[in-house]
Amino acid sequence: RGARANDTVAPPWLLVLTTLSAVTGDHLAKVARAAAELGVGLRLAYYAGEQPIGLVDPLARLAQRARFVRRQHGIGVEVVAHEVRSRYQLLRLSRAAGLTCLLDANERPRRSRLGPDLLSLLLREGQGPLWVVNASDTASAAAPLCCFARTAPLSRERDLMRWSRVFAQGRAVQLVHVLQTAVSPPDSGDAAELTVFDHVFRQLRLQAFQALDTLSRPLREAGCETTFTVLAGDVEQQLRQHLRATRPAMVLIGHRWRPWSVGAARSRVQGIAEQGADALVVPLPRGAWWSWIARAIG
Repeated sequence: RGARANDTVAPPWLLVLTTLSAVTGDHLAKVARAAAELGVGLRLAYYAGEQPIGLVDPLARLAQRARFVRRQHGIGVEVVAHEVRSRYQLLRLSRAAGLTCLLDANERPRRSRLGPDLLSLLLREGQGPLWVVNASDTASAAAPLCCFARTAPLSRERDLMRWSRVFAQGRAVQLVHVLQTAVSPPDSGDAAELTVFDHVFRQLRLQAFQALDTLSRPLREAGCETTFTVLAGDVEQQLRQHLRATRPAMVLIGHRWRPWSVGAARSRVQGIAEQGADALVVPLPRGAWWSWIARAIG
């Protein structure tokens, strides 16, 4: 399975950011098991924030966890030799990682001492995929992996499909697309008007299914079981309802960087956490104009 990690051009380790809170032990075990499946190692970093709470010898605790992971999972584990406090230190580590794993972002609203906000900062940077671990290590192996995909342009979703293949690991993959429409069927009794509405809506659904079928071809070729779901209406509402109904183990979403989009992406990740699932946020390609703006304000 290490070959699948290479499909994403990832280095031989994953960056794991932790505040060493109570929940991170189980979350670290889950990440370590995934790293072993992928044939890669871990790099552990203690995030102290700009106003540390004075945890006694956190680097020693981190080193102890690293030794345990090495013995338990038989993978390479490095420890960053300094506490991560500044935005510069955090982003320097994240930019060098093939995947950044955030172990306790779900505690963020209750821990205002952490500054800057880890989740928002990493989403705003948008340099690489971000795994936000929320679910317990004992999540059902039968729970599916859910991937919310756009259907135009398809070329921008390729990284999302690559990471879906990496994390499928024997799970069924649900490809979900939401037709963003607030248009309701006409109220009139005009049969012709109703027929036209029904025809247009059916065509939109058919086009969406065809696009998902094209997107999923690499997954099927890799032996992944795939299913398609096309929803219609308000995107956030439809996604929440779908997650409540399916209870996936992990949800993949694409994130196209925009100055105003970080808050929306953060809310979506938190909504996924409320359903007890992990979120994998995959940065999608930026257009030349947005890349120029990102460099200008970064």
